[in-house]
Amino acid sequence: SDGVGTEISYQRGLSENNRLELDLGWRNGNHYDAFKLTGIYHWVWNIEGGFNWYAGFGAGIGSVDGNDDDRWDDDDNGLFVNAAGNIGIEYDFDFPLLLSL
Repeated sequence: SDGVGTEISYQRGLSENNRLELDLGWRNGNHYDAFKLTGIYHWVWNIEGGFNWYAGFGAGIGSVDGNDDDRWDDDDNGLFVNAAGNIGIEYDFDFPLLLSL
């Protein structure tokens, strides 16, 4: 890759077994810059000892802007929408940190 891409996630519990996740991602590269905001609704099931598994679906919106060079078509610039889904396992620490795969 020729740039930096990252994402920040925020989760808010809605009930004991459901939550909302908001993800803000952005990318800064030699040929384009982009960002996206995605919301995902999760169902969470406890395994034991701080481990949970989860599944969810959602949608998002974003924007991509190509830099002026021969590798990027100006028609590819603009807004986009996306669908998202995830499934995974996580460990919830006793302080506000959650690691997931």
